[in-house]
Amino acid sequence: MRLSPLGILLFGLLAGPAFATHAPGQPPNVFVYFDSPDSGATINGTVNFSGRAYSLRGETVTITLDLGGPPVTAELVREGFEEFRWTATLDTTPRHNGRSCVSARIVSSSGDHNANCRPVVLANPAWRDLRALDVNGTGGVPGRTDGPIGWIAWESTNDAELGFTSLLEIQRGEEWRTLTTLTHEPGRSSGEWTWHFNGPIVGCFPLRLTLDPENVIIETNEANNVAVGQICLNALPISSVQFAPFDP
Repeated sequence: MRLSPLGILLFGLLAGPAFATHAPGQPPNVFVYFDSPDSGATINGTVNFSGRAYSLRGETVTITLDLGGPPVTAELVREGFEEFRWTATLDTTPRHNGRSCVSARIVSSSGDHNANCRPVVLANPAWRDLRALDVNGTGGVPGRTDGPIGWIAWESTNDAELGFTSLLEIQRGEEWRTLTTLTHEPGRSSGEWTWHFNGPIVGCFPLRLTLDPENVIIETNEANNVAVGQICLNALPISSVQFAPFDP
């Protein structure tokens, strides 16, 4: 069925949210919609997406799909002056499980563009594992800003596309106190941190490194994400922690 330009505009208002990115104050001339999978569908693995697109001026268009990684270009079949059918395949396995949204972006030959988003739930089997190996530190001299320094090490399997966060803590008495949350880039396996510190406190304190403390990553083994070590200080850190990852 071919729709008139007015019908396409009305259909767009009724078919769900399309997040326009055209010039302010100007109505869009291109539209993209999803047919499958259904909104809110639970998906995993490699998934086929399909839908329709319209170009009111009859221009050629390009459609790309994005799920937080490199965009995938859809295949198009023209079905009339302004109507297209599109299909695309996405690999969902490198993404975090849970609720997400697949973005479809359409761009015409003249640069007019628009977008739409299809809510989905990712439910892939565990395929990745983080393993905390070591955390330690050495003391510094009070008043300096280049110490104390510490070292952390970890292993991560199948992390070519995803980084993760970790929590670095120090124990004072019976209490574990947060020093900082670290961000780890994909492909790294170790790094050093530096405290900016002050104060006359001297002593040795346990350190604890917890990988992925919020359990964002679904892992094959959740029991090996913690490493405990020690740091002996000439001064208690009281401000920021700097972290520099090393190449593996």
